[in-house]
Amino acid sequence: MRKLLFATSFIFLTTLCLPFLGLEIEHFPPSSPYFESPPPEYYVSVRADVLIFTLMYPIGDVDPISGNFHLAPTFDINSLLLGLGIKLPLDPIFIRGAAYVNYGKMMEFPSTGTLHVFGKLGGGFKVLFLCLEGGIRWYYILEPSTTNFFLSPEEWYVSLGLCF
Repeated sequence: MRKLLFATSFIFLTTLCLPFLGLEIEHFPPSSPYFESPPPEYYVSVRADVLIFTLMYPIGDVDPISGNFHLAPTFDINSLLLGLGIKLPLDPIFIRGAAYVNYGKMMEFPSTGTLHVFGKLGGGFKVLFLCLEGGIRWYYILEPSTTNFFLSPEEWYVSLGLCF
């Protein structure tokens, strides 16, 4: 029994996301199922991970033609992304998965019955306190009559930040 408890504790502690604070760039093609209208091609977000909880907030977008960065004009709580993540460390590399829900759409769920959950599946490299991570997105759309799940490898992300 003691060995089972130790093994369970070890697996639980090694898969918890250690603190991370950094920037993330996401690439979206013009036809993305998560957006009602065509999205900007590149989003820049701030991401913070603590244990299994993760927060993301899009701070702007990049115009791929001119290369100009457009900062979001104001803070909008409805753009906040709340999520749960798990990281499997294989020092110095790691594998990470996370699922996110948009705060604004989550608050509309009781009235609309539709919930968009999107996630990320990727891998990364850690050197001292710096982490570089990249991967692809997946979607799970829950509607009153149906559910849809699909991977979207043409939508990718790269993040760089401090991890401990």
